[in-house]
Parts: sequence; structure tokens; C-alpha cells
Amino acid sequence: SALPTLVRRLAHIIVVAASAGFYHSVVVSDSGDLYTFGDGAYGKLGHGEPADSQTPQKVVTEGKVVTQVACGYAHSVALCASYDVLVWGSGFKGKLGLGDDQNRLTPTPIPALQGLRFSTVAASGSTTSLAVSEAGAGSLESDSSCPCSFFRRSISVSHHSSSFGKIAFPSSVSKAGPLLPCWAARSF
Repeated sequence: SALPTLVRRLAHIIVVAASAGFYHSVVVSDSGDLYTFGDGAYGKLGHGEPADSQTPQKVVTEGKVVTQVACGYAHSVALCASYDVLVWGSGFKGKLGLGDDQNRLTPTPIPALQGLRFSTVAASGSTTSLAVSEAGAGSLESDSSCPCSFFRRSISVSHHSSSFGKIAFPSSVSKAGPLLPCWAARSF
């Protein structure tokens, strides 16, 4: 429908965050619950199987309270109140940050990012995800097992020849400023 329509399954829920990917949507309730619906290819709904859902279904997050979500083409990223970053869906080109190209059918924490405190997550196109750390919070020692690249400057988020936007920080951000862990096709 071209007109906004009430999603009846969410009528009793206060939605505090939402994101839309390629034929899938993710919403977060005021209690930190996660709901997804739409195309379930690659497991991007997080329901444990790559099946479609025409109505919002609650996603199991192992007791984690979700505060933000972002959707890419075939994957999703969530930030939790505990600062854990959860990823699921297509693992194409390493975009889930888990060190492989495997799809994940349920929300999965990124071990390499544990212990860091994040303020924002983002996903773009079919090959990019990122998280922005809180200013001055935590650091990452060189670790060859980490599938992430870390930036301390603004970056452009693009897919093929189309730009999806730019994430920038004031010039006053120092070396101790926000970390930008970015995991993707390693083409930055």
C-alpha cells in the first residue's frame, strides 16, 4: 500500500527504534525487545531459519536489551544496553565481523568488540557494517584475530558506485576519540 498502515501486531508496543533493509524491517520496543518481519533470506530476520514473516515476530536475544538497530541489504546489526553489538543475516564478504563469510540465523555477539562501549551502529548496502564507540572509551590492541578495521576519522559508507552517506566527527576529536570499528569487504 502507498499509504501508511497500522502494523496491528505492534499496536500494543511502544516502538523506540526502527530500520528497514532490502525487503525486511526491524523494530525495537521501549522494553528492549526486538521484532522483525519481511523477507527472511539469509536469516536476516534472526528467527533461526531463513523464512519470511508477514507479521512482526519477537526475536530471541538471550536476555539482552536492545537499544538501536540498523539494516543492510541482507543483514542486521543491533546495539544493546550492555554495549554488545549483535549481528545476523548474510555474512557475505565478512560484513558480520565474525571472521568468516557464514550467514547467522540468530543475533550473534561479535567477540572482538566485547569490552568496548558503543553509541551507534550502522549498516549499509550488501557489504558494510560499523559501530561508533563512545569518545575516549576503551581501546583495541593490535590483534591479528580481529576481523575488524578500526578508524579514528570520518569515513564514507558506500556500496559499489553509490554513496550511502558519511559519518564524520568534529576536528577536535583526538587520537583518544571515537573508534570506528568497521567490518566489511576490506576495501576501505
